[in-house]
Amino acid sequence: MDPSPSPSPAPAASRGASDANLRWGILRRALLTRSSSYSAPEGTSNEQQNKYDSNVSRKASRGFNLLEYQSLPISQLTNSLGNSVHEDDLECQKDVCACYKLPGGGSSKLNLVFRREDSLELNDIEASNRYNIDTTGLVCCWPSEEVLAYYCINHSDNFRCVMAVPSAESSRTVRGLGKGFSGRPYPRLCNAGRPRLEPGTCWLQAGFNSFGFGNEIGCSGWSKKVLELGSGYGLAGLVIAASTSADEVVISDGNPQVVGYIQKNIDINAETFGETKVKSMMLHWDKEQPSEMFNAFDIIVASDCTFFKQFHQSLARVIKSLLKHSATSQAIFLSPKRGDSLDKFLEIITENGLCFELIENYDPTVWNLHKKYTADDDRAWPNYDEEHCYPLLVTIKFFSE
Repeated sequence: MDPSPSPSPAPAASRGASDANLRWGILRRALLTRSSSYSAPEGTSNEQQNKYDSNVSRKASRGFNLLEYQSLPISQLTNSLGNSVHEDDLECQKDVCACYKLPGGGSSKLNLVFRREDSLELNDIEASNRYNIDTTGLVCCWPSEEVLAYYCINHSDNFRCVMAVPSAESSRTVRGLGKGFSGRPYPRLCNAGRPRLEPGTCWLQAGFNSFGFGNEIGCSGWSKKVLELGSGYGLAGLVIAASTSADEVVISDGNPQVVGYIQKNIDINAETFGETKVKSMMLHWDKEQPSEMFNAFDIIVASDCTFFKQFHQSLARVIKSLLKHSATSQAIFLSPKRGDSLDKFLEIITENGLCFELIENYDPTVWNLHKKYTADDDRAWPNYDEEHCYPLLVTIKFFSE
């Protein structure tokens, strides 16, 4: 007798409904666990609950795992920082700390304080409704944030002044300066100890001036002024401040609770930034921005900020008004497709008179990890989905190249 046929797979609509039910179950459990009277349904173990979560959650515990870090108890962080931060300034019951070791061979470290992933509460959602913002910045440090930070470290030249040699004669003179002068912007892996030059002067120009060339050969200006939008806990902005030659970094978000965490992280890491000016800012894309911010930033960065279509128009206007109107200025976005959300945003970017370039393969390490996750060769990210998990690189400028 032939064996019984295997049951046919559930139709796509049925699977979608099942996934939706699981997601509602996760939300229900997250809310009910805040109640002291809640107990899990009989016969449901933590292992079973985690299994249900892994069937629908696309989030990985470590994301792309590009930056080396270790978790620290808040008490250990406050002890290591001494008087620079007080334990009362941190919500020890809700907060955790990750200590990142920045790549490049130096000893530079970065401490990031953020909420535990299971600590989101109803009053957080109420605050988001009150300010017309989303709560995603409080949920966790998202994978795209880590990729943006990693990308900025590996493209630190974007944040330095650019050499401009006006003539062939000057070029020959530069090459003849000899071994004592490298003809490169001052390199560094950490800001600590960098001496301050006069405003408007860059390292390369200072080197030429010391050889008596004055402004005959020089750079496009002082190191870059950078703005991070929708920063969450501020990982990318903090990394830029700690490991590039940016002159000023403004780390912004529209959620006042998130901005509070950004400021804590700036205070905690103040010694890592050296002479780079770093500040937090409450920046709501729908609100009018201060006039002094118009046409002010050489580089704007953001990660996974194109998901909510209702904010697209406001985000495009912010970029257009705050980005410096020059050929070298650019916005650097790392965003997953998330359905047609990214495509819709890029349409609005074009409608606002801006140019963009979309790059799929922008870093070999990130790309190889993406291919492994897509092929299911690495179970560290069991529900990896390219549409929602892999950030594409978008550069936005006023002028096409």
